[in-house]
Amino acid sequence: MTVFLHERRTPSGQSRLVWASLQAKAGFRGGQISVPIGGHVAENRAVKQMYVMLGLGTRVLGHPTPGAAATKLWSHRLNINQPEDRRWYVENRPRDTSAPVPGPTLRIFAGRADPNDTTHFAIDYALDGKPGTIDAWLGDDDRIRFLPDRGRKEMAMYDSTAGTEQWNPYED
Repeated sequence: MTVFLHERRTPSGQSRLVWASLQAKAGFRGGQISVPIGGHVAENRAVKQMYVMLGLGTRVLGHPTPGAAATKLWSHRLNINQPEDRRWYVENRPRDTSAPVPGPTLRIFAGRADPNDTTHFAIDYALDGKPGTIDAWLGDDDRIRFLPDRGRKEMAMYDSTAGTEQWNPYED
């Protein structure tokens, strides 16, 4: 799902098309959890744990020329980590019709171009009802630098053609 598609300019004034999209993939994994019974005693139960792999994929494109498509100049993926203790789970029972026990709620909103800084854009989000912002800046090297307002971000790979970073919004 596209969350940002706008022209941005490098600090030296080069026009670029920046396209950011939310990407999601879900899966299940088996395991055991401790479930409180009567508020006091815990019981281990087999569960299927649903996990969602979320990411913000971004591409920086040069302008198309007559007869040629736009050129991809750089791509980036900001993986949004979902910690083990924050995942949804479903109990493994015969003919289980129970709904999953909900985990955290992450909402990503439409991005917005900064009218006062043509290198900058921002993507707002809400995590468990608390608002936040991921700021981003386009550089002269056509790379985008992302700065979430909370959590911990680690670089996994960053070179002249692509970048991948891991962001855990729950860690400080």
